[in-house]
Amino acid sequence: MSAPPRALPGIPARHRTMALLVAGGATLRITAALAYQPALLLQRDTYHYLDQAHNLGHPGGRPLLYPALLKVVLAVAPLQAVPAIQHLAGIGLAIGLYVLALRCGFPATPAALG
Repeated sequence: MSAPPRALPGIPARHRTMALLVAGGATLRITAALAYQPALLLQRDTYHYLDQAHNLGHPGGRPLLYPALLKVVLAVAPLQAVPAIQHLAGIGLAIGLYVLALRCGFPATPAALG
């Protein structure tokens, strides 16, 4: 008699909840990105950050880290790459918080649902 097939081959059972949540989140982010092609510039903040990215020395009343990151991204990629990078950063942040919760001693499922 053979063993029953694993639901997610290659992923330890302990991390399956998180893997499913990340896959679901990535699916939603991809769907949203495809639905809003090209990325919409709806918020006034968007224009402010883009302006501050082009004029980093100009005091804008906001923190400089995001405009500095935008300046780097826009130097090597088009504006359309920014939402994709933001989506990847969101998924990376979720995974990082999951790992941190595990290292702090939380069980895997509550850490994934965090």
